[in-house]
Amino acid sequence: METIKKNSSKVLFLAAIALVCSWAMLGNAGDLNPSAPPGPTMKTLDEIYAKIDTIEADTRTSISSSDLPLTISQSGSYYLAETINFATQDITGITITASDVTIDLNGYALIGPGKVTGSSGSGISASGKQITILNGSVSQWRGSGIALSSSSQVSNIKSTNNGNYGVQVGQDSRVKDCILESNGGLGIDTSNECVISGCTARSNSGGGIYMSHGSSITNSTASYNGGYEGIGCSRNCSIINCSVSYNNDVGIYGSNSTTIVNCSVVENGGYGIEVSNGSVISNCAVRNHPDVGILASNSLVIGNASYNNTPNMDLTSCTSLHNHAP
Repeated sequence: METIKKNSSKVLFLAAIALVCSWAMLGNAGDLNPSAPPGPTMKTLDEIYAKIDTIEADTRTSISSSDLPLTISQSGSYYLAETINFATQDITGITITASDVTIDLNGYALIGPGKVTGSSGSGISASGKQITILNGSVSQWRGSGIALSSSSQVSNIKSTNNGNYGVQVGQDSRVKDCILESNGGLGIDTSNECVISGCTARSNSGGGIYMSHGSSITNSTASYNGGYEGIGCSRNCSIINCSVSYNNDVGIYGSNSTTIVNCSVVENGGYGIEVSNGSVISNCAVRNHPDVGILASNSLVIGNASYNNTPNMDLTSCTSLHNHAP
């Protein structure tokens, strides 16, 4: 009996201590009904992105009117801080001698002294490789609007009213989403193995777009260009989903092993489409030419519609399937 009493006393003693601790905790807990909901303790995504943009902007070098003529001899990222009007004749606005350079025109314009003023001077010219020019306009230069070396990229640029090419790029380069208008030479001129997409070449005196071998063009338009063809290419090229109309000479010209697919070719001054050995013309609509609609030799011509041309087709040693040429 004595052992049971001692154990009961211990139980009662421990229960009393627990009760006292519970009262203490309740007393320090505060109000269980807070006056306001808890607020955010972290930055929003917008705040984080804004900070990142600020950091990135701080790493770039600005270009202003007072900087021209400018030679860029160090790799890095640059941007236009304003629209620049450069009135000095026969001098290139921005010359790039380094490789791995990006210039963001930042929505501004780089304007030269005039399309027929002086005898030379381009908007941007580069001898270094891997140059990127984007987001703005280049106009009124006696030479080309933009002339770059190999492995370069031109994106979202409007190049107009220049004395020579709108855009010229070296081997393995990209030209994307650009407008080339009223230039004295070709709208776009590329070297080998280049890619053009989403571009418009209009009213250029030397022709619309010309590509060297191994290049491709998609989803682009060439219209009202003088001189040579609307779209032309050397061997082993592809021309897909393009619209070519009202150019002074041949609509689309391709040398050996050219693939032309899903193109609309209308009312150009010479042949509609002209290709030679090992080429493919497929699913194209060719209309209203004063000369041959489709002129091809030793090639595959399949599934095309050729109407109101004189004549509609002139094929030599070709495989011709499912074409409509009344």
